[in-house]
Amino acid sequence: MLQKIKPWVLSGLYLNLSLAASVIILYRFYKHRFWNGIQKEFVNNFIHEFRTPISVISIAGKVLETDGIELHPSRLKKYAGIIKEQTDQLQHKVNQILALALSGKKATVLEKRFVDVNTLVTSAISFVQPMVEEKRATIEFIPAEDSARLYADTIYITQALVNLLDNSLKYANLLASHWQLLLRKKHATFP
Repeated sequence: MLQKIKPWVLSGLYLNLSLAASVIILYRFYKHRFWNGIQKEFVNNFIHEFRTPISVISIAGKVLETDGIELHPSRLKKYAGIIKEQTDQLQHKVNQILALALSGKKATVLEKRFVDVNTLVTSAISFVQPMVEEKRATIEFIPAEDSARLYADTIYITQALVNLLDNSLKYANLLASHWQLLLRKKHATFP
């Protein structure tokens, strides 16, 4: 009887080993894929968070290189201040990334405090001012008379506002031409 069930036992054992090997391979594949996804997301966020300050510093640097800028001390001071603020922001981001990497934590510690919303928006607008001037755009901000106070991490909320303003400056012409195209199609279809 043992001779008769021996092939079944061996094939069952082989099947179980094959299933276990398949599970291990699939686990490693999905784990590798998961970490690649996290790495890709980190790189995309890293690039996005650093691109705006670098662009602002670059534009401010170009303004400081223009002939006759030394004749306008207020502009010189303004753009030097913008470069200093953006450099501080970049340094803060680098320190956060290093601290996060060294601590092994998966979450960022926020330094929350109450801050005036009008101040946040004004600060964000000042950060993108070189891009506004380069694009010959305007940003109109009407501060609220009774400004709200927000409990948040000032650096992160300011960066979010700067990213929104930066994107609006980058894509304003694209959106305007898109809307014009839609309006033309609408008028062509409905005279």
